Amino acid sequence: MAPHPSIPWHAVGRLLRLNMENGGSDSSMSVLIWGIVLLGSIGVFIVWGLVNAYPGMA
Repeated sequence: MAPHPSIPWHAVGRLLRLNMENGGSDSSMSVLIWGIVLLGSIGVFIVWGLVNAYPGMA
């Protein structure tokens, strides 16, 4: 994904560097938690879809 044409590349690099410096382990933990939530919700959706795929069978 390319940045907006009016944003110079060095500004994007600076923003990414600041984000990495301010992130740390809290950011990693947040990504881990959101990843688990996302994968869990996808799993629940798949199970729900399989259960409801053939409603007359149950």
